[in-house]
Amino acid sequence: MPRLLRPFLAVAAALAFTAVPTVTVMACSCMETSVEQAVAEADLAIVGTLVAVQAPPPDALDQPMSMEWAIERSRDPLEVDRATIIGWPDNGANCGVSFEVGTRWLVLASMTDGGLETNGCVPNRPLDADDPESAAIAEAMTPVGGSTPPDPVQGAAELPVPLLVGGVALVLLTGLSMLAFRRRTPGES
Repeated sequence: MPRLLRPFLAVAAALAFTAVPTVTVMACSCMETSVEQAVAEADLAIVGTLVAVQAPPPDALDQPMSMEWAIERSRDPLEVDRATIIGWPDNGANCGVSFEVGTRWLVLASMTDGGLETNGCVPNRPLDADDPESAAIAEAMTPVGGSTPPDPVQGAAELPVPLLVGGVALVLLTGLSMLAFRRRTPGES
């Protein structure tokens, strides 16, 4: 091949490669977590029925959907019976969620800047299916509006740590000041 054709072939090959369409590939990759561990680590763990879904407008692809849950039980005692949780609609590759209105679920959510959020990597579980592990976890949760009696010793003495540290420091500082600045009476050495 003549030397003169080589640069033209190189430019033609470069143009051919840039003309090939590129595709963005999305994939959901989740770290495996047991349901028990996920319930313990979630900011909110509830048993609830999905009552409403508000999808974002079709032109707002960067916004999640908003889901309203009627809460039946919760890992932590709650006085509310509804929760709004956001999540991305499942498209098969985005770690989104797919809940149907009227279905009962064990739902786990984390607090984000946008509010409580769940996703496809969290082991949310339908409670209508035959899943004894999830059913046992759900049954062990506190009913909404129900409260567990507080431990009398723990409930009475529970103060924030910074307040306790500040109080101890104040007592020590006061005692040391009294020793350092006490008045001496005449004849005392």
